[in-house]
Amino acid sequence: MATICIADDDITSRHTLRAIVSGEGHDVVEASDGAEALRAVNERRVDLLLTDIFMPGVEGLEVIRILRESHPGLPVIAFTTGSTFTAYETLNWARSYGVSGALTKPFSREDILGEVRKVLPRA
Repeated sequence: MATICIADDDITSRHTLRAIVSGEGHDVVEASDGAEALRAVNERRVDLLLTDIFMPGVEGLEVIRILRESHPGLPVIAFTTGSTFTAYETLNWARSYGVSGALTKPFSREDILGEVRKVLPRA
C-alpha cells in the first residue's frame, strides 16, 4: 500500500485522518505543520500528501508551491475549514497550485477515501 503524509496542526484531525487511511492499509507519516511535512516528504518515500491549507509557520499553500518544484509528481489533497477566506475561494486557490483533490472540513470517511482512491487507484 501507499505511504501518506498527513499535515495538519490540529491533532484530532490528524488522528482521524490517520485512522481512516491506515484502516485501508496505508502507512502514515504525521506532520503538525508545513515544515514537518516538507521534511517528511524529503526524507521518506511519500506517495500522497494530505494537507491542511491554514497551519502556523509554513502554510499548506506554501508547502504545495515548494513541492510542485521539488516533487512535481507528488499528488496532494488539500483541505480547509475556510477560516480566512471562504472555503470555496481557498480551495480554488489550492487547485490553481495543481492539487489533485480538495475538501472542506468537516469531511466524511467516504469523502477522504474517495479522493485518495482517485489519486491512488489501487488504494
